[in-house]
Amino acid sequence: MKYFSNRTFVLFMVSVLVLSGCAAIRKVTYPPNFTYLEKKTVTSSMHQLAVSIEKLDSVLREIGSNISASEQERVISQLNTMESIADNLGAGTQTTNHLLLDEHIDQFKSDVITARRSAEAEPPNFYLVGRLSGSCTGCHVLR
Repeated sequence: MKYFSNRTFVLFMVSVLVLSGCAAIRKVTYPPNFTYLEKKTVTSSMHQLAVSIEKLDSVLREIGSNISASEQERVISQLNTMESIADNLGAGTQTTNHLLLDEHIDQFKSDVITARRSAEAEPPNFYLVGRLSGSCTGCHVLR
């Protein structure tokens, strides 16, 4: 029994050392413009985007014919948050280990920026903001 617990402990320590070394190995083996996204990072970011979409939908349901400055600011704030999240998911020239994200995140970010610009206009136009949840459907149709 004692031999088994020592062996288990050694295997556990080797596993921890190997896994902790993976991040260092990635820095050497991947090109400089490559961003490795952990699964929990992607999951968390997607959840944050879903929360932002839900908040936008909620604001849009509340808005009447007269749009107040606070409602407009709430929409713009959520869109800025979404743009920041998209940046963290590898938008632009970054390449990541998530090919589907790489393929679609720039278009999503562009949709967010266009929606924000229309929301910032005088008078604000929220039509493109309402279409953002459809941008999610393009990638998530298979999920």
